[in-house]
Amino acid sequence: MSTAWRLTLERSPLIRLGDAELAEALYAQPALRVFFPWPSHGQFSLLSSTADPFHEEVPRVVPTVDGLWNVVTPYSRQTSQRLLGSGLSAREAAALVAAHVPAGSGPAIEGGWPADGGLA
Repeated sequence: MSTAWRLTLERSPLIRLGDAELAEALYAQPALRVFFPWPSHGQFSLLSSTADPFHEEVPRVVPTVDGLWNVVTPYSRQTSQRLLGSGLSAREAAALVAAHVPAGSGPAIEGGWPADGGLA
């Protein structure tokens, strides 16, 4: 398990934690373990790079006012964010994120996303 995931699941005070149930549900999806966990402002992103500039290509999980979760596509300058699912439990949200991992995504690279967009 990567250090970031271990610290997240162990609830380490050294990092941003996010919702424990959601973190566990995301980690339970093998396809999502290769991404860098980044909880912030109640949301939970899974990033393709571990430092700035960060790169997000996997749907993000956003809290609702009633304690459930929405799943949205990543923000990009080319496309607007799109709602993929709303009012989901942590497990449902994690499964929906896993179902929408773009082909060829991951694992997260150490450091910031390359200026050339990561294309070789």
